[in-house]
Amino acid sequence: MSMAARPSAPTSAWSRLRESGFPHAPLAAIVVIALQCVHGLADEFVYDAAQYWAGSVALVSGGDAAVAGVLQMRGALTSVIYVPPALLSALFGPASASWTVLAWNSLLAVFLCVFLLPRIAAIIARGPSSPLRVWVSALAGGVIVSGFSRFPLLDVWAVALALLGLYGLATGTRWWIAGLSGFALMFAANVRPAYLAPVLIAAAVLIFVRPKVVPWAIPGAALGLIPQLLLNVTVMGAWSVVPIGTSALMNVQATYATFATRYDTVLTPGHFPGQFYCDPGYAALQLGDEKPTSAPGVLLSAVRNLPDSLSFFSGKAAASLHWSFATPYEHPPGPGTSLMAFLVIGIAASGLVALFWLTTRSWRERTPRLVSLSLVGFWAGAVGTLVLSTPETRFAIPVVLIGLIGVIAAIPSPLRFTRPRPGTVIAIAIALVLAVALFALGKSVVGYPMPPGNMIITSLETCAAMLR
Repeated sequence: MSMAARPSAPTSAWSRLRESGFPHAPLAAIVVIALQCVHGLADEFVYDAAQYWAGSVALVSGGDAAVAGVLQMRGALTSVIYVPPALLSALFGPASASWTVLAWNSLLAVFLCVFLLPRIAAIIARGPSSPLRVWVSALAGGVIVSGFSRFPLLDVWAVALALLGLYGLATGTRWWIAGLSGFALMFAANVRPAYLAPVLIAAAVLIFVRPKVVPWAIPGAALGLIPQLLLNVTVMGAWSVVPIGTSALMNVQATYATFATRYDTVLTPGHFPGQFYCDPGYAALQLGDEKPTSAPGVLLSAVRNLPDSLSFFSGKAAASLHWSFATPYEHPPGPGTSLMAFLVIGIAASGLVALFWLTTRSWRERTPRLVSLSLVGFWAGAVGTLVLSTPETRFAIPVVLIGLIGVIAAIPSPLRFTRPRPGTVIAIAIALVLAVALFALGKSVVGYPMPPGNMIITSLETCAAMLR
């Protein structure tokens, strides 16, 4: 009997190995890394990326990270993320900075696209992940984040930390997992303060899934506030858990939020790096109005200018999805539409519809329903940030990645080619209509580039004058 039992052992082990994702996960990881290398190495780090990198280098070299990283305007943890490549750069020399950053960000892309996104999607789809879902996530996600990987920016890191924290709250069974999840969520909000509202909305929904576990995230989140508090007290001389320049930054964002539909940083030689787009007609409606200095002020302005504000803010959200292969930086204004824009808009539109569709299908199952709703809450908070600020294309990364989760979750497992149900046909039709609407809205918005220049010469009056 012992001899008969032995042949089954290798088969069982192989089955368990395949269920864990082998060989698909390692192969998909290699593909994701290759996609991150398609753009090549960055020639140099400029603007925000340069400041983030300078802060990390200062931490490694013993310099003043607060000054180098401009931490009066940024979260205290922003200089921490790129410490590993900064250490390698110190070892191999400053010339190695570009490839150490690319390597570090490529590892993040693998974790995000091969492991995290498919696992979140599996919860919504009510079943284990599948090779096809992993490959769709690896290919589409790898392309989406590939432009970011050359630069020491924090957008992808922040959304990855936020999604990791939400995943931990949705699946973790131990108090310490919830605590670490809370720390990850606060880390994300410190790195990207605009994510605070989306994170709070999503976490509030998840508390209904795990009422005895999720509250343990609060101590972890409180721990995540300590670095900012220590920095403000010891260096900035202020008792605060947010960067001391937050109010000034919000003021600047609100100043342009009522007429600017998008802001690009252009790296093309010979072109001024600051490129605004605006809505001249909507700007003309506000001539003489009091200029807002905060997000509530922008919201009040929108209420005063209904219904015109609805098309303005919808266009602003849509324009943030008109990516190019240069994103997170952009090309100068010009005719045509990048293929990347079609990919991003398609994923954002179909993924959102898929989330709602899957939520209705699993409404009686508590965990998939509430995880879907928490992602929708995170999505709504991210969209709110887009429309109430002066967005760059990279600000839309949460919207796009949550859309990708919806797309992955909607893939049948196992894949069967059968006659689609009426509900599926309706969902596909809605996704197509939404994608076309987002494309048309965004295209109309980027049709009004303002004269290149810095923020000092950009104003409501300048925008309104373009109407004549």
